[in-house]
Amino acid sequence: PTGRVAPLLSSFSTEALQESAVVAPLFPRALLADVTAPRWVEGGGAQTQTGLGCDPFAAILSQATALGTVAVVVQHRGLNAQRIAMAHAAGMRVLTYTLNDSLRAADLLAAGLDGVITDAVDRMGPAAG
Repeated sequence: PTGRVAPLLSSFSTEALQESAVVAPLFPRALLADVTAPRWVEGGGAQTQTGLGCDPFAAILSQATALGTVAVVVQHRGLNAQRIAMAHAAGMRVLTYTLNDSLRAADLLAAGLDGVITDAVDRMGPAAG
C-alpha cells in the first residue's frame, strides 16, 4: 500500500548487513553499535583500521557508510548533540537503544535523534511528562 515504510533491517553483524544488501536490496539497513564497547574504544581494531583518531563514533559512521546503511543505532550513553549532528552531516539517521528514561529521550530528541527503541513506552511521549 501507498505510504508504507519498509522495515529497517539492523544488526551488530557486518556480515549480516552485507548479506541483507544482496538478498533484500530494497530494505534500508542500519548498523547497531555500542560506542562504549572495546571494539570501538581508542586503539580498538575498527578505529585503528579507519585511522579516525580518538572518537569511536567516527569509526562507527565510517563502517556504516562503507556498508551502505541509512542509519546507526547506538546505545544512548554514547550519544550527544555533537555526535548526532556528525551522523546527520554524513547522511545517516540516528536511533538509540534501549532508552527507558523520558528526560534523556527528550534531550536527545531535541538534539535531533531520529528514533528511540525502548522497553518503557508508557514513560515516553507527552502523556509521560
